[in-house]
Amino acid sequence: MIYGLSAGRMARDQQVSVVTIRTHIGNVLPKLDVHSQLEAVSTARTRVMVFRTAPGSSAVASPERNTTPSSAPYPCVMCRNITPLRGLEPPASSTEMRAAALQFVRKVGAFTTVPAGAQEAVDTAIDEIAAAVSELLRS
Repeated sequence: MIYGLSAGRMARDQQVSVVTIRTHIGNVLPKLDVHSQLEAVSTARTRVMVFRTAPGSSAVASPERNTTPSSAPYPCVMCRNITPLRGLEPPASSTEMRAAALQFVRKVGAFTTVPAGAQEAVDTAIDEIAAAVSELLRS
């Protein structure tokens, strides 16, 4: 949406149906407390929720490259599929921590299935991140 892509183009790029794209857009609007896609884009930019470069760009996306004023309310963006685990009652289980680690690795690695020959590296990354999460939540 941020780049003015049509629902059809977004669906092709993400390899999902147009209905799925429209459903996601419909779910995002109330979460941002807006009523249109234009308002959603404006709100996302204002809240520093967008760090990605335009499709096809070779630039690296990172908060450090963001040129939005430092007074913005959100200094970085977290994948909304990763559930916050701190403060849960009962406390997060090791299974939940591992699931969050898997989501993080998938997001950072930009894949939904593990590429051929990378399973060991992915498993190691998941184990290390899950251990770090466990330590963090104990602190």
